[in-house]
Amino acid sequence: MINFYRRYLKDAAKTQAPLHELLKGAKKKDRRKVHWTDDTRRSFEKCKTDLAEAALLSFPRSGLPLSLCTDASDFAVGAVLQQLENESWKPIAFYSKKLNETQTRYSTYDRELLGIKHLIPLVFTFLL
Repeated sequence: MINFYRRYLKDAAKTQAPLHELLKGAKKKDRRKVHWTDDTRRSFEKCKTDLAEAALLSFPRSGLPLSLCTDASDFAVGAVLQQLENESWKPIAFYSKKLNETQTRYSTYDRELLGIKHLIPLVFTFLL
């Protein structure tokens, strides 16, 4: 469920990373035991909290300024398209993605560009 709603959650890939690591190399019907740590427990609890407190996305309004912001860590990128309305930035869309091994070696600048590259196709119609 958390993955289905990831577009509505800020930094979803970063939050879910410890949980995805648990499943690395797993196959369907895999019966291996999962090693549950404090880190994975915190990640799971954060995912539950994020779902419960998910940001309310705004509907874009023509004529108001838009801003595309991005952030990158060593293992994930995130981006948001937001709009200035009544002196407050309202989110229109979020994007978050865990980086693959090659992408983790990108410079910070390139990782942030990667977030923008992936968000633009999702929000292209709002930018016209």
